[in-house]
This record gives sequence, structure tokens and C-alpha cells, in this order.
Amino acid sequence: MKIQLKYLSLCLFSLAATGCSQHVIKTNSNQTASIEQKAITGLNAIFETPSYDFQGKLRVQSNLVEAIPKVADAAPATLDPVLKKQLDQYLKQQKVRLSTQEKQNLYTAMAKEQNSASYAAGAIEKSSPFNFVLNVLNDTQFSYDGSVHYRQKIAALNVAARYEKPTLLVQMKVPMVVDFNEYKFYTNYFSLLPYLVNKDSQNDFAYIDFSKYKADFERIKVAQFAEYLKAMNAVPYVLADSNHIQKLSLTAQERQQKISEKIRLNSSLEDMLLQLAMFDQVNAPYLQQTVLGQATTTEDATEQVETTQDTSAKESAEDYLKHNETAEDYGMSQEAFVAYQATLALRDLVSQKFYATETTANNAADYSADASEDAMIAAEQAVQAAAAEQAEDSASTASMLSEQDCQRLIETAKTAKVGDLTYCAYAYELEAFSPNRAEQAQSVLDEHFASPQEKLAKVFEPYRSEQLVDAAAFAALWQKHQAEIQQIMNATPKDKKTPMQIDVALDDQGRAAKIDYALQFKRENYGTIHVYNDVSIANYGQASKIDRSALRQAKSIQEVSKDSILEKWVTNLGRTLEQETAENKDKTTAKPALSYDEELAQLAQKTYQQTESFSQTYQTLFLVHMAAEQSTWVKNLSPQTLQEMAEVYAYWFSDERYYDPKGAALKRIEALQAKHHLEEDEQFNNAIGRRINNLTEDAVDENKVALEWRKLKQQYKQPQQIFAQQYLKAYEAAYDWDVPDLENLKKTAHILGQTYVDRQQGKLSQNSIRTLTEDQAEQIDYELYMDVYEDMQKFVK
Repeated sequence: MKIQLKYLSLCLFSLAATGCSQHVIKTNSNQTASIEQKAITGLNAIFETPSYDFQGKLRVQSNLVEAIPKVADAAPATLDPVLKKQLDQYLKQQKVRLSTQEKQNLYTAMAKEQNSASYAAGAIEKSSPFNFVLNVLNDTQFSYDGSVHYRQKIAALNVAARYEKPTLLVQMKVPMVVDFNEYKFYTNYFSLLPYLVNKDSQNDFAYIDFSKYKADFERIKVAQFAEYLKAMNAVPYVLADSNHIQKLSLTAQERQQKISEKIRLNSSLEDMLLQLAMFDQVNAPYLQQTVLGQATTTEDATEQVETTQDTSAKESAEDYLKHNETAEDYGMSQEAFVAYQATLALRDLVSQKFYATETTANNAADYSADASEDAMIAAEQAVQAAAAEQAEDSASTASMLSEQDCQRLIETAKTAKVGDLTYCAYAYELEAFSPNRAEQAQSVLDEHFASPQEKLAKVFEPYRSEQLVDAAAFAALWQKHQAEIQQIMNATPKDKKTPMQIDVALDDQGRAAKIDYALQFKRENYGTIHVYNDVSIANYGQASKIDRSALRQAKSIQEVSKDSILEKWVTNLGRTLEQETAENKDKTTAKPALSYDEELAQLAQKTYQQTESFSQTYQTLFLVHMAAEQSTWVKNLSPQTLQEMAEVYAYWFSDERYYDPKGAALKRIEALQAKHHLEEDEQFNNAIGRRINNLTEDAVDENKVALEWRKLKQQYKQPQQIFAQQYLKAYEAAYDWDVPDLENLKKTAHILGQTYVDRQQGKLSQNSIRTLTEDQAEQIDYELYMDVYEDMQKFVK
């Protein structure tokens, strides 16, 4: 089915040019043609006619295995009692005070994190949502019909679905048309998404204009494209064994339908996709350069460069980003993104007031050149650093444990050094306390060996060609490497593959009249799923006409959705949610459960607030996270070992600004490093260590910053004053090596405070900086401005 979808997509692509019918490639009739050749000729008939109609039905039938008893249906996710007891004792020892509900929330989030990891690893075989979807598909009838007109460069597709039960009937139809004359895609999606369409447009087509890709479509060479598609259709048949192709007997009904012959191909989905993937690989240069016209001439390249330069002159990269990027694009918080946009707006205003456009353009060009040079220097330095680091790692690894050493250590993991166990996992993927060593070994082997497609790709890589390698030539290559191919393909057991049947029924002229696909997905964990796709093709050269009058009345998607119910609902969503009814006031609204990451961050905040200690906060988070990520370690190692391990991790991963032990504290840590073999980078779990360090640093920073802002708010009441004072303080700290004009700096800070207020009220303009002098403009550090702006949104409500 996937093959057919790809095939249909490529067919629609060919409509973009002048029409396959102008390049009809007739196949000479041959009375002695083999059955595989007849099937190929029949399938390729759709490329040798000006138009045709098609219709089909898609069915899904599943025979699921009996459901596993639902143990976890009623019970929420719970943490292992042993781990829970250990964590209770540890939190008490660390003097971290959490309420009963806070502990329960944390432990529930940890349990969910562990369950999600188990699910990802395949421990949960049954999925009720999956079963639900299959049951719905079983009772849903899918059908489709349409027509293709090559000369008119237009095609239509109507998709329908019907779900019927004794007390429920749901049916829908979605018409679609693609027109390569107008370069528009038309559809009416009212039945699918009725709330996206206003009442005046429910019977109208909506369109999407893709004319900006017109040049790309016009480069397609239709004759060569048709040849490529025909060759691709032929590949599964020319590669098939003779016992996998057979001629079927016709039924009385098929004879009445003037079916002259019926041919069946037996294969597997995996083998067929592999064959087509290798055919695509060999012909990739031909398809890209000759067919799709992606190879550019020197003139084209020159024109493209000139166009790019002209566009760059009109709109700088900064302007482009400013108009198109969002907070999600860079993983920014909303506060940070708002601050970023405000900073750009301020810089534009200052530039307009004091600096000429020409100077700005020159500065941008200079900046671009400097950035390119800096990037080259940075790349060279990175290569040198990587080489030095690799040499250092090689020398270090030579003195570390061998794989045989690690295998012996893991047998006695409880008494081994934790640094050695971590190194064995890092270097040889040998995990301590693994419940199933055989599964672990198999996992390592699976990751080590490449997929069949990757292996075959290496075999066919030398045959990539800018000329079409047709089906016959590809079959010769396939036969040449038959021994290697069979070895690779047979690596997947036959019972693990997905059987696939393709029945091609031919009319009295040898053209495909019906194409029936049947796939059987059989898996131990959910049973058998049958997928049937039956396609009929008719009216060769006389396809049904497409009503263009309906297309001429089509409206843009924006116009169709304007004033729809959904648009109004989205606009008023925030306002509606803020309205608290009397009924809601009387109810205790349950807050959504925090995720594991959010619980961990909250624990970091609480722990640091109570202890005011980086080390204690780190150690608490470390043990909690170890219990969630490596519970077997926590169960098998003593509390003292885990405590000492956490102490060393806190020292190893922390920055001196946050944690810098001296004297006896440092000597204790160094002794613990030697005791547990935690002296080299490879002996640490870097993912856990860095994550906990980041959380701890964030907690420290947030507490310090929040305290400073609370003091600032108590001293200064107005947002303008608060902003000005914080900017003044930040500027003096950043430029402590310079002696600024303090009086001028205070005036600058005062003006910047006003720009913050104006921007928040949507009034930022030249009037906001009317008193700003050029000397004062030199005292604007836009990065500091953005930082203060972001913090104002967080701490000054």
C-alpha cells in the first residue's frame, strides 16, 4: 500500500508539466509475452493514455490476541516500596521538609517516569488506545474515487468514510482537486472540521495557492519521468522468482466485467520496499538532475547568487528573523522572547534617531565578514581541540579497564567501585545489576549491526548513474550480487516479514482494470491485522470531467474560516477561562499533575530554600534522580556509598562560582574519589551529573535573583524606577573596569525604564527616547537591557 501511495504521488507530480499523453510510449504487443511482462504492461497503461478514472476501497480487519489482564487500570503508578523507604530516610537525613502530599506527588511522577521508560523499551505489549483505533478501523468503510487528466494538468480525488453501529452513524466525504494550470490545491473539509468553516462557505471549495513552486514544476521533464515511473513499476516483477508470480483463474463475475487475465505477485512488504529503495538509490542522480532538473547551470547559479544578494540587501538576516521567529523556535521562555523582541524594537528606534541607514548596512556587512572569519577560526580551534582531546582520551583509556575486566566486575557489582561500573557501561555498554544479560547482549548486537537497507546501500553505491538504469539493467545488477543480497535479506526470518499480494486484472486490451493489494501484519503482541486496498481503473482516454465552475467559486482558506465558530472560540478562550463562575468557586479545582522534570525542579527550589547549600541540594536531587533512572543501583548499593557518590558528583560537575570546597571538605572529597574510583571523566555518568548540576544551579540563581528583586520592589514602587535601578546596577557590575559618567548613566537608565513601561503598554515610539542623547545611547548595553526586561516580567507583576 505504501508503494502504491508513493506511486500515486509521483503520478500527480507529472501533471505539473505538459502532460504524459504528449509523450506516449507505446508497448509493442507480443503474443508470447510472459505473465510478469503482461502485468507490467497493464500497470503502466495509466501512463499511455490522456486520462482515466479510478475508484477503490480500503479495509482493515484485525484479529487481536486476547487482552492481557489490566493490572494497572484502577491503580495509579506507584513507586517501588524499597525505593520509597530509602528516599524517605534520605530526605529525612538531609533535613528536607516536604509535606505528605508533596512527597506523594514526587513519588508518583518518578513512578510515571519509570513506567514511560519501560513502555519505550517494549515492556508493555498491549495498548488500549491501539486496540481502540483498530476496533474503529474494523467498523469503518473507507472508499475513494477520482480522475486524472494529463493534458488538462488536473486531477481529482474524493475520500469518503462511513462508521455505522446500531445507535450511531457517522459518514463524511472530502473532495480534493489539484490543478497545475492555476497551481492551486482545492478541498472542502467541512465534513472533517465543520467548526473551521463559516456558515456562508460550507458548500464552497477552499484553496491553497502553491504557484511559488511553479518554476520547480516546470523543470520536470515528463517523458523521462514517465519512463522512470514505468521502470519502478516493473522492478518487483522482474526481480520476483517464477514461483512467486502466477496466473489466476477468472470468476464468472470477472468474465462479465470483460477481464481477460488475472496475475498475482506474492512477496513481502519488507522485500519490496528494499528493492525499490535500491532502485531509487541507483537512479537518484538521474531523477534529481535529468528528471527534476535540480542540476543548475552556471547561469542559473549566477542568477541565484544575484537574487540572494539582492534579497539580503532589502532585508537583513536580523529583520527576517525578527518577523518570522517564535519563542518555540529557539526554546525560549515567553518572557525571554518578549524581552528579545523589545530589545530589537529599542535598537531600531535608537538606530533611526542617531545612525544613518547606509552606516547600518555597512556595519551589518562588516559584522557578517567578521562573523565568517570568526567562524573559520573557531572551526579550526575546535578541530585542534577535538584532536587533542581524542589523544588525551586514547591515552587515558589505555590505562582503564578492559572488556574482560568489566565482565568480571559486573559479576560482583555490589562490591565493585561505582566509578568502574560507570566506566564499563560507558566503554563497553555492560550494565551492572542488569536483570537479563542475554537481552542486554542482544541489544548491543542489534545496535552494532546496520539495517538491511544500509548494508545493501553499500553494495549498490558504485552503480549510481546520471542515466536511467531501467528495470532490466537493475535486474542484472541484482542478479550479479545475488549471493550478498540473499545473505542480507535472509537475516530477517520469513515469519517476521509482512506477506503482500498484488493481483492485477487486465481488460481485453491488456490494461489494468483492477489492482488489489493485500497485506498481513502479524505480531505476537497484538495478533493479526489484514489491510486490503482494491483499486479499479476505467474510462481510459475518456475520464469523467471535473467541474471547474465550482473551482472558480473557491475561496482562500483564510476567507472560508473567517468568523467561524472556532475562530471566535479561540479569540475568546483566554477571556472565557478567566471568568470564574459561582459554581467553580465552590469546587476545589484539581491542578494538573506536574511532570517528573517539573517535580524535580520544584524539589530543587524547596531544598535550596531550606538548606541554602549547593552541595546538599545537589545530593538530594542526585539520589532522587538515581532512584528514577537507575533504580537497580539504588537497591543494590549501600546508602553510604550513594551518599558519598553524590558528594563527589556535586564537586566534579559544579562550577567554582557555586561550589568550591576548601580545606578538610576538599580532602574528604579527594579521599572519596580514590575510594570509589571517581577520578576520570569516563567513570562518571555525565548525563545524570550535568542534569542535576543544571537544576541545582538554576535553583541557586532563582533564589538569589528573587531575593534581590524582592528588596528592589520594597525600595522602589514604580516599574520605571525598578527597571532603571536594576539596569544601573547591572551596568556597573558588567563594566567595573570602566568609570562611567554616572550622572549620564542614571539619565540613560531612567529613559530605558520609560521604554519598558511604554513597550508594555504598546506605546513604544521615538517619543519614548526623545531626550536620549548620542552619548547616552553609547551607554545602552542591549544584552543587559534584555536581561533586565526578562526579569521584570518574572518578578515585577
